[in-house]
Amino acid sequence: MEIKVIVGGVVINNAQRVLLVRNISDKKGKIPWVGKWTIPGGGVRFGEPLTSAVIREVSEETNVLCKVVRHLCTFDSIVEIEGENKHFVLVDYLLSPTSGEPRASSDIEEAAWFALDILSSLEIFEDALAPIREACSWLRVSLDV
Repeated sequence: MEIKVIVGGVVINNAQRVLLVRNISDKKGKIPWVGKWTIPGGGVRFGEPLTSAVIREVSEETNVLCKVVRHLCTFDSIVEIEGENKHFVLVDYLLSPTSGEPRASSDIEEAAWFALDILSSLEIFEDALAPIREACSWLRVSLDV
């Protein structure tokens, strides 16, 4: 079995809005986060530093350029995709946007800013909640999710 390292970026702007992405269709099989909002991110290339990977992935998926503020958390996730269990190690970072407006990409069908106080009304992928909570705690921002 293969373990894949995935980086994710919790991007929070000065207006205390978080950048989230969503895929409505399932191009690759039965992916558990399809239809749910999640943080942008993706796979790390061989030899690529984790911080470079998260900046690249967020930019590719959302058109928003960022800088890394700090590491938030690292955890395992085992999910079933196409009838097979996949093991991911998720490394999440807090990012600060520097330029760009969210727009969909070839990997993502929707990308948008959301006020932190409405997150409880969204269907958010469970693995995205821990890093969002950690980012809000570190920033001393109230979050009710």
